[in-house]
Amino acid sequence: AGAARVGGGGGGGPSAGGGTCGPYYFNKEKTGTPTTNLVRIGAEYVGVLAELTGHDCVFAGQGSEVCRAAAYILEGTAQPNHVQTISIEGLGSSFVQLVGTMVDMNRALENMYYITNPQFNRLWRLPPDQRDPLTFDIEADSLETLTIVANDLGNSGGGAYDPKTAERSVFMRINAINDRPSANAPDSVTAYEDQPLHFLATSLTAADLPPGASYETYSKNPLHAHSINMTDPDFEDYGFSVRQMTLNISCTHGRLYLNEDFLKLPGVAGERIKFKIWDEQQERRGLTSLVKDVFGAAVLGPDGTPVNGPVYGDGCQFKASCSDGIGAQGEVLVTPDKKYGFFASPWFGKVFSPQPQGNPPELTTVGCGICPENSGNKFVSLVGVYADLNLALARVTYLPDPHFNTRSASSASISAGTRSLQEEEIVFQVSDDGAIGNDDTAVPLTDEKRVVVTVESVNDRPIIGRRVSKTRPINSYDGSLSEARTVTDWEVEAIDKSLDSVCLGLDPSSAQYIAECNATTPLSTKAYIDIDEDTLFMVGPEVLWIADVDSGEADRMPDPSRRRYNCPPAGDEGCRCGLPCLCGTRPCSCDIPQVCQGNAGKLLVNLQVDQGLLSLYPPPGREL
Repeated sequence: AGAARVGGGGGGGPSAGGGTCGPYYFNKEKTGTPTTNLVRIGAEYVGVLAELTGHDCVFAGQGSEVCRAAAYILEGTAQPNHVQTISIEGLGSSFVQLVGTMVDMNRALENMYYITNPQFNRLWRLPPDQRDPLTFDIEADSLETLTIVANDLGNSGGGAYDPKTAERSVFMRINAINDRPSANAPDSVTAYEDQPLHFLATSLTAADLPPGASYETYSKNPLHAHSINMTDPDFEDYGFSVRQMTLNISCTHGRLYLNEDFLKLPGVAGERIKFKIWDEQQERRGLTSLVKDVFGAAVLGPDGTPVNGPVYGDGCQFKASCSDGIGAQGEVLVTPDKKYGFFASPWFGKVFSPQPQGNPPELTTVGCGICPENSGNKFVSLVGVYADLNLALARVTYLPDPHFNTRSASSASISAGTRSLQEEEIVFQVSDDGAIGNDDTAVPLTDEKRVVVTVESVNDRPIIGRRVSKTRPINSYDGSLSEARTVTDWEVEAIDKSLDSVCLGLDPSSAQYIAECNATTPLSTKAYIDIDEDTLFMVGPEVLWIADVDSGEADRMPDPSRRRYNCPPAGDEGCRCGLPCLCGTRPCSCDIPQVCQGNAGKLLVNLQVDQGLLSLYPPPGREL
């Protein structure tokens, strides 16, 4: 008999073969034919862990070479698939002690495995506070040591008690293997139309948050309780911290803003973090905006490619815009931006405002919105080191396109007859660019996370103004380097009441009236209306026009006969018409919807005058 103590890792168990191995037991209640202790535990574990008992391997015929004695395995390994499960206590230990005959001991050693620590390899380094400045070499590989001590327990063949031991240590170098990074983000989130949705890292300090906000209250807000980040099992490897990695983040119906406070620090944007351009068609907006000279031409770098000049939101991404309804918490939300101007159309697409014009660019409002049109990205690709990329992701903001939500069907699906809901998702991709394995030219490993975004609809107030024909610029951000083009579009202007106090006090035939009250200008450009007695006056779009960005949403629902109401914060299920919404187990405090079927997309309009009469003809072919 002998004893062996092994420092390192170990494992084993019965394997398939022609021999008789086992059965094995993990308690004192031995049954069946007589058994023996195959592996006995150390004294320090008596009463804590069960002994492993069973039958010896007695078969000596063909296949007996794979009938091995069992080895006791203590918990600790992260690779249980490498070891046959013969113990109910665990699957690995850095210290293993065996007692048995020499034959069984050698068979146990034959079946012993070394299972690596996922965080240890030749590139692992001692923490700085444990390093001896006289002996520590940062460039030297870290080594594992396997120590074996054999004690014959004094079995000297009948002579005097004279125990002998033998000890050997073996160095093992564990080669580094590149592990796949992880793109971490929630599976799904809920946003609200025209309101920003923030993904915040839990490591943010008060300085990282908007003015007046604490992380405790900020993180409890459903629009802020998320995080997007990347992780990599190799982050503790020597040299990993200086290796370049790549991340891409994109959305379809909105714009994304990153941690601008970090990106705007000296030496970060363009140096520590570079904005990658994959091809000529990539969006050149926000962090990948083009730098242009005084003539409006793109400035080229030494390699002949256009130079990027990041455009930041400067905090605009923390403000709701284009909204005049109910906020995410059920509050009345009236944003300070202009609600009049140009609107999305099939001819010219979406309208982002304000738009930069001139050189140097100045912001000109052409529609609702607070964030400049050339800020934020639908797609952005960053290259930098692991720590910097996570800092850039510490505060990600998703800002939906103006008036976009996922509760109505797209125009294309309605034309196709499918009436499918519009969909939105944030796609987050990471690549370690080969960082970091045993070989600097290792194949890059990637990971991708798709975040399903439900954008709840918000009812906006109709606006009353004048529809006039105006020109406006349409800027190109498709990477074609083309200049902005000018188009003629319909604008809804607010009714200007500023002239009333002046013009009502002037003689209609006076020169001052004609000069200041636009008396001779075409009706389409007149802001002050003055008509003659006994004259039929036609009220046209240039005088009075009603606009409502939500007017078509009810008709674009997948099933217009089953209208959906949502009482924030009721959640995705919303409410059924005529019944109260449930917020948890209690009814919500919002009003019960009464308008159930019919009137979808219609307006109720009241017109009134004091002295004259109003007359109208129903529009041909329409029901009024």
